Amino acid sequence: MTESVSNSGDAADVNFRSHYLRSALLEPEVETRSSSRESIPLQLIAYWDESAIPSDVRHCLDSWLVLERLGFERQVFDRKQARAFIAQNFDGTHLLAFDSCIHPAMRSDYFRLCYLQINGGLYVDADDELKVPEAILPLMRAGLLQLQPLCYQLSTDSMVVPADYAGDAADDFIFYLANDPIFAPANHPVIGAALTQATARLLAAAGTSRDIQWLSGPGNLTEVLVRHAQLTSDLDFKFLHSWVQIAPGDWTLEYRKDARNWRLWIDGDLPR
Repeated sequence: MTESVSNSGDAADVNFRSHYLRSALLEPEVETRSSSRESIPLQLIAYWDESAIPSDVRHCLDSWLVLERLGFERQVFDRKQARAFIAQNFDGTHLLAFDSCIHPAMRSDYFRLCYLQINGGLYVDADDELKVPEAILPLMRAGLLQLQPLCYQLSTDSMVVPADYAGDAADDFIFYLANDPIFAPANHPVIGAALTQATARLLAAAGTSRDIQWLSGPGNLTEVLVRHAQLTSDLDFKFLHSWVQIAPGDWTLEYRKDARNWRLWIDGDLPR
């Protein structure tokens, strides 16, 4: 971050981190030192909680098959496979945290952090449909953690393009980072810290909280990223602004109409 972005504040406060990200988005983009960094491993992962994948979700997942011709290894994990990966690579604390997740979205949030911390690679949501395959390989070669900024406008109750509104009235917008996609080298400190924090929060909640964003999702990741940016002068991450053109999410999928959609599950008493 440049010096014009204030480092005085608590990243746990949603308003502070929103203002921090807004200020960061207003800063001119600095050329990264990608030539001195290794490329992100050509590992593409996604998650679907059940072993049987609905046909409309499968259509989105299959759009990524083209990357296999570019040397990517692609794997879609279900709940059982994700649990086995965590059991093999982490201690029992992490397995307990995964088992305490009470919704598929939580398990997906938590697993992606576990996988990327160990192996690095690219995580994408199962409902992202790849439209611009040629854009992916250059992003992997950058060797940087890359995350998508998002912006929610309070007055219209809608999502807006962050770059279009970073200069507008700050109090009408909440800026944060998505946890889809995540381009990450292995052992990145932000992923590690996000995993540590999510583990502690999930264990403390013990399955009693539906606050997915804070426990394991974008709120958790945004908090950690802002805290990391406050403490480091090394530009080891970058904002990804073009994802909606590269691989937009399909909002028409059937699962979005029931409790498998975490937004509906949080808002009501729908069973998981």
